[in-house]
Amino acid sequence: MIGRVLEVTGWLAGAALAGGGLYWGFLNAPESSAPMLALSTLLIVALAGVAAVIGSAAILRVLGQPRRSSLVQGARRAHWFLLAALCGAALGWVVLRADAWVGGHSGEISAWFIATLNWSDVTRLFDIERWLSAWLRWVVIPLAMLSAVAAVLEGGAGHLFSSRWLHRAWGWRSIAAGTLAFLVLIELPWRFAYWRPETGLPVSVEPAVAGARLALIALASILGAAVLLVTAARPASR
Repeated sequence: MIGRVLEVTGWLAGAALAGGGLYWGFLNAPESSAPMLALSTLLIVALAGVAAVIGSAAILRVLGQPRRSSLVQGARRAHWFLLAALCGAALGWVVLRADAWVGGHSGEISAWFIATLNWSDVTRLFDIERWLSAWLRWVVIPLAMLSAVAAVLEGGAGHLFSSRWLHRAWGWRSIAAGTLAFLVLIELPWRFAYWRPETGLPVSVEPAVAGARLALIALASILGAAVLLVTAARPASR
């Protein structure tokens, strides 16, 4: 599994570099005319296409297809990855709306706990809710969406009516691996995004050090995403 994770990490890193270039072009494209607006739209479509093709190809590779075949089939069936991404984004939006509701009614919720259970401080409950929201958005939902894509690419859309892909996504081993990958490789590294040594650095080397730090953080996040993908897309026979 380690070899497959490293291979998928390389694929995702390449997609991230290509996507970053496309996004940079989008940010720098002027929107002063219709052709430039069309170019911006084309860049966004290309960005989504790169993510969908490489994501689908990586899943097919995890399922055991050869590299070249994975890329070809990934390009042909990338729409399934895009559809899953849209469903995942919609579910994430629902979770965020629930977060907003809890935040907007925090006073009422606190008052209910005080009046009913005599809890004077429910700050920890709100902290748990925020962590639960992050866990759902970054682990539970992505595992399900990736596993659904794997089920379709492996056996067709009819496999979505089986519960096997959900068992693959939400089995305790998958949840444990996904949660650990999120905490160690995504959540923890980004806490150091704005870290600076207390002794200070020469001004001339600060940009290089900051760039290297962000590159390592991005690589760790890509590795975490690869673990999630391999965990969710592993062949059902395993």
